[in-house]
Amino acid sequence: LHREAGLRQQSDMELEIQQKCGFSELYSWQRERKVKTEFCLHDGPPYANGDPHVGHALNKILKDIANRFHMMRGSKVHFVPGWDCHGLPIETKVLSELGVDAQSLSAMEIREKARSFAQAAIEKQKSAFVRWGVMADWNNCYYTFDPKYEAKQLRVFYQMYEKGLVYRSYKPVYWSPSSRTALAEAELEYNPEHVSRSIYVRFPLLRPPPKLESLTDASSPVSVLVWTTQPWTIP
Repeated sequence: LHREAGLRQQSDMELEIQQKCGFSELYSWQRERKVKTEFCLHDGPPYANGDPHVGHALNKILKDIANRFHMMRGSKVHFVPGWDCHGLPIETKVLSELGVDAQSLSAMEIREKARSFAQAAIEKQKSAFVRWGVMADWNNCYYTFDPKYEAKQLRVFYQMYEKGLVYRSYKPVYWSPSSRTALAEAELEYNPEHVSRSIYVRFPLLRPPPKLESLTDASSPVSVLVWTTQPWTIP
């Protein structure tokens, strides 16, 4: 109980310091300064698929240190946080929560549930980031499921297509049987220590076919020889 009371007291004190020092107004204050240089940090977005954790803290606090360093050197900082609201990590979380019920849902229903889940995760993560005192434009974050954001993506894609940067060619598509979806190369996991060994295997023919038997000495045993680089397929 004493420990819980101490943690609560520490938490309240942190919140009081934030409010008295005006942490929430710091970003807008520094944007209004009349300075010649601007430092822009593009926020690589976290996935909107769960509660805030140590990885989020490391990411956001290191960025905040960089931003404050440039601000103290006299630059105006541009930092707009965002969230990645699409993809397998979010869908996997939603489907695992739905369990067997997920099998009966349409693609549109799964998308709708994934969007609701992502929105809830964003609010949890954002409130934590604000509480950590991260200096950012929290009122104008970007979200990859925002229609305006998606429209801009399509415009950029079309510009790339016009420049000949997008083309159709042959490429392997990796399929995940467990999640029933295609995987990007970055989602594949390999064991770097694995050595793929080849083997020779001899299968004795108990009853050789007549044509083969006529070509060999009937008294000599005949076997089929197999060489494979995939020994796990033998069983």
